[in-house]
Amino acid sequence: IINSIKDLPYSDLIKDNLSTIVTKLGGFLIGLVSGSVSEIPIVVLSLFVTFFTAYYILVDWDKLQGKIKDILPYKNKHLMFVKIETVIDDILKGTFVLAIIEAVVAAIGFWILGIKFAILFGFLIGLFAFIPALGPLAIWVPLALIELSKQNPGVAIGIVILGLILMYIDAIVRI
Repeated sequence: IINSIKDLPYSDLIKDNLSTIVTKLGGFLIGLVSGSVSEIPIVVLSLFVTFFTAYYILVDWDKLQGKIKDILPYKNKHLMFVKIETVIDDILKGTFVLAIIEAVVAAIGFWILGIKFAILFGFLIGLFAFIPALGPLAIWVPLALIELSKQNPGVAIGIVILGLILMYIDAIVRI
């Protein structure tokens, strides 16, 4: 390691403090990994509850809708449900269009950057666009890290810029 850093600026300072740097970096990484690992059961349970709930809402929507109508104190219950269904339908259509836009932009961007399997990664970006907040980030961040580890900083920066463009598109379209 010492031989590889002697060409860097401040190489003497880095050499003198290498053990401290490695110790602190190691402690940080251990804390990061242990914190992430401790969150895995919570995330798995949350996903299970989400999919379980979504499944039964979709399967028993008519029964659930009837029970909610019985409970609500409004006079125009049917009109309220029609409006809710219209809004949900519009949100789903908008998300689908957004996913297609993000997939096409990502595929073109990955192709321009020379990424192998650009169409596949674009398709995955489109699929992940349906996941709020995490979405395409789950594809382009690891891809940028892989390119960075392959000593391709220019491509990695290009992927990050593409990812920021995708986030901008997502924010503008959702507003």
